[in-house]
Amino acid sequence: MVLRKPYAFFIKYFKVFHLIMSIITFYVMYKATFIYSFISEYVATVENVIGRALTQQYFNNIIYIGLIINIIMAIIVLVVINI
Repeated sequence: MVLRKPYAFFIKYFKVFHLIMSIITFYVMYKATFIYSFISEYVATVENVIGRALTQQYFNNIIYIGLIINIIMAIIVLVVINI
């Protein structure tokens, strides 16, 4: 479906659109702090054993899905602005 008036759509759902993008961004930032602490602890202790369960705890699919959704939403906004 091609929107006849994309600006009207974004004006109507401006708050919802940016709320969703903000929630995704804050979630990724929250998980990034755990990843950062994991890496700094790993470097400090020079521990060579990383288990699969440990990596799945820090790098789960939700982070990747959230980043992809956020990038797609940002691209949509840029495309509509440049129309």
